[in-house]
Amino acid sequence: MKIYDAIVIGAGPAGAAAAYFLARSGKSVLLLEKRTLPRHKSCAGGLPRKTAEIFDFDLSPCLEVAVKGAVFSWLSSDRKYQGGDRVLGWVTRREVFDDFLVRRAVEAGAVLREGTEAIGLIQDRERQADVKGAASTGFAVQGQFPPMQRDQMAGDREP
Repeated sequence: MKIYDAIVIGAGPAGAAAAYFLARSGKSVLLLEKRTLPRHKSCAGGLPRKTAEIFDFDLSPCLEVAVKGAVFSWLSSDRKYQGGDRVLGWVTRREVFDDFLVRRAVEAGAVLREGTEAIGLIQDRERQADVKGAASTGFAVQGQFPPMQRDQMAGDREP
């Protein structure tokens, strides 16, 4: 069984970003995604400028429309406009954006396993936790972990 410094479950923007920054810092990273990329994701696709600024690579290949203003309202009353000449963010399609971030994580050294759903977490050793994947024999991450409580273990929650 391969042992990784980190296993990231889910290759959406947060997972892909985590895998990218961990791999870039020299950690061995396994990124698990239950679907095959690129995959459709229902989402408005708004990307705030401040979020885009955390990345040290150009996001322009996956950005479609610059947003310089927005109208905010609650139940169609008290509309408030925010905007001006400055770009507040961009609109992107999630299937394009997510795949773009995942490819940067892989370029940084992360290992991607698509079509692999994480179905359990098993901590049976003091310094190692195993992630059980539905489409594979399993993966492990090694490190120092606090003792896990029974209600933190996957599958141990009452309905």
